[in-house]
Amino acid sequence: MPVGMSTDIEGVAGAIKLLRKIEPEYRKEFNKGMREVVAPVLSEVKAGYPALPASGMARAWNPKGYAIFPWDRGKVARGVKLKTSTRRGQSSVLYISQGEPAGVLFEVPTAKTLGPLFRASSPRLLWPAYERHAGRIAQGVEDVLGVAVDRINREIQ
Repeated sequence: MPVGMSTDIEGVAGAIKLLRKIEPEYRKEFNKGMREVVAPVLSEVKAGYPALPASGMARAWNPKGYAIFPWDRGKVARGVKLKTSTRRGQSSVLYISQGEPAGVLFEVPTAKTLGPLFRASSPRLLWPAYERHAGRIAQGVEDVLGVAVDRINREIQ
């Protein structure tokens, strides 16, 4: 269960699909531009993970054979990524997600996962980092999308 956040800008999915149809290299350039836009958020979040949030996270925890712990700061940091999806029904086209199970539990602890004391002592990293950079991200997305739309218009004409 990845953790993410979003800002709505209309037309992104259509532009990404057209870029891929026109020239796959354009889509790669678009993705690269988007990674540059969110790079400050990704680096802030990756650097913010603690070495060991709680002592119990140092031990293995494999409920139903699915490995969640031990906590590995490097693995958790590598789990934070920008993802792109143009699937029908997908609520977000571009999103930052935490794909590592231990990182997801750290980002969104509930009473059922790690308890209220852990929730109070461990603020999330993804959402606050996004809020600090939201204006810059929105402007960057519009800039990268503008370049993509210009390229699409040139190719169509």
